Amino acid sequence: MLKKSLATSMLLLATTTFAAPSAPFASGVSGDLSWEVRFNLPRCQHDGQRTDAWCLSSDQRAATKKNGVADKLKEWAYDKNIKSLHLAYFSFSNKTIRYALCKASEYGKNVNVYLDQSNAMDLEYWFEDNCNDASNIKVTGLGVPFGSEGGHLQHAKVFMASESSELKTFEEMNSEERAQAQQRKLKFTSSSANMSSNGLALHFENWMFLETNENKNLAQQNICMFKSFGSVSNAVIADTRQFFAEQYEKCIKKIEDRKRKDIDFYVVPATKSMPRPFDGMKNMIYKTREYLRIGIHRLTTSSVYKWLIGGADRRGVDVKVIMDDDTLRTGIYNGGDAHDVGVNDVKAYRFLRDKTDTEVSFMETNAVTMPSLGGVPHLFHNKFIVADGKALFQGAGNFTGRALNSYGHGNYEQFYIIRVPEIVEAYEKGWNELRKRSTLRADHPVGDNQDIDIDDLGGF
Repeated sequence: MLKKSLATSMLLLATTTFAAPSAPFASGVSGDLSWEVRFNLPRCQHDGQRTDAWCLSSDQRAATKKNGVADKLKEWAYDKNIKSLHLAYFSFSNKTIRYALCKASEYGKNVNVYLDQSNAMDLEYWFEDNCNDASNIKVTGLGVPFGSEGGHLQHAKVFMASESSELKTFEEMNSEERAQAQQRKLKFTSSSANMSSNGLALHFENWMFLETNENKNLAQQNICMFKSFGSVSNAVIADTRQFFAEQYEKCIKKIEDRKRKDIDFYVVPATKSMPRPFDGMKNMIYKTREYLRIGIHRLTTSSVYKWLIGGADRRGVDVKVIMDDDTLRTGIYNGGDAHDVGVNDVKAYRFLRDKTDTEVSFMETNAVTMPSLGGVPHLFHNKFIVADGKALFQGAGNFTGRALNSYGHGNYEQFYIIRVPEIVEAYEKGWNELRKRSTLRADHPVGDNQDIDIDDLGGF
């Protein structure tokens, strides 16, 4: 693959301008790890609609500037020290970041994108048609369509920026490369958001931006994940999930740096001998004594809402959950348009409402009802839990069996359990802000509408 000369790349980089990112919601340093937390918290005000919850497409530009996510990702892409970019997402429609990757390719940076198979071909064609030089960009589709045998998604959500052109684990390096790796930085995200237009704007999302030395355990785990994606893309087998899990386990077993005690990283699918995110969630909730604060887009797994959340409630834990109001609307007569939820989400909500003392509130995001005014189906898309102000569960996946790997191989996903006090505090503050914007059913515009019988809902 032809590369531009270093001098040409540096000239291109010097002439590229972009806005500095806005201030993060929270940031800090914990040992070897620098971190930022950014929430999508759009400011929207429209007559007759819930302020700062119901948004139109005209709010998108201001929301993007406010959260600073796009500018932060562009900053990483254009950083002269970064030699390669590695992305894993379900979908990727955000043109700002698409064009940033075009520029990165022009600079001679390697760009690898792992996307769900349903979206990969369109993105590959877009790069070919719109980049001046897409020769350094590779798009790989993963997953198997639902409805097919072994259907699953590529649903991990990570943007990783490396100071190396080629990803290598520390174990694969010679002594000179190891010395360099101890000085190099690796930057990587973990988000609830896809690389969609509203994932960086109007959807209610959370983003973690992390940076540490390349040889550190957490950096190496992220490298192992992307190397395993690469192995899968070259495997000639129908269902690659077991192969991925085996490759990932083999890779992380060779990491030499000691794992941090305050951060657990989970990758799905996992082998039977590896901890699953469901196990981590279970252990975290079992240890909870005072309160759980949960923000979730889709909650469908009975083992989570009946036994983990319900069990915490029975122990006297104060549980509060924020959902998208699409879940409320789906389960009632004349609820209005709803987007991206189904009968199992309604079952989960009704169990928490009827069988526990859990407070459930809803984010009124239902702007899709007015497309003529620029309405968009924006979502409450967060996926995180704060437990007693001491632990955070955060990641890409919804609380479904496929995402949490509670059975079978599941999707491709990534999750964290973090016990760094400042990061946990940031997420608790974020949850509190989201709760201010959400609405109890009693105060919701269609909250008085009668429930639809669960057998009549159908759907998924």
